[in-house]
Amino acid sequence: MLKALTVSDVLAIAEASSRRTRDERAMVEYLGVGTRRRAPPDRTAGASLLKACAVDRGAFDSPERHGLATALARLTEDARRELIALAWIARSPSLDFNSALRRTRRIPADAQTGYLMGLRLERYLVAWIEKLGYRTRP
Repeated sequence: MLKALTVSDVLAIAEASSRRTRDERAMVEYLGVGTRRRAPPDRTAGASLLKACAVDRGAFDSPERHGLATALARLTEDARRELIALAWIARSPSLDFNSALRRTRRIPADAQTGYLMGLRLERYLVAWIEKLGYRTRP
């Protein structure tokens, strides 16, 4: 089924994605940003505007993020398409691999790495590579 992508590539990408996610979660905790419940603003105190908290996005520009981007960029266009198809069938089990692979043609080659960086690849890749019949453990 996989032609351009190897199981070792998938496992390496999943591990790099996992490291990036751990690093970003730690940064979110450290900076104290995220989806915490906040008390509703006091509407009786006058008409004041609430400013959004400015977060230094450069803090999330880590070696783990660069490692994942580099690993994705090193893959061939066809390998990135297969990786996107794996991610899609992981998110939508009713979709089969071949139709997912055909749909990946809609994503231009120069946008594939950025698209993959926006996904949490570690969530499902290993499980789906095993469901396709590939061995991931010795």
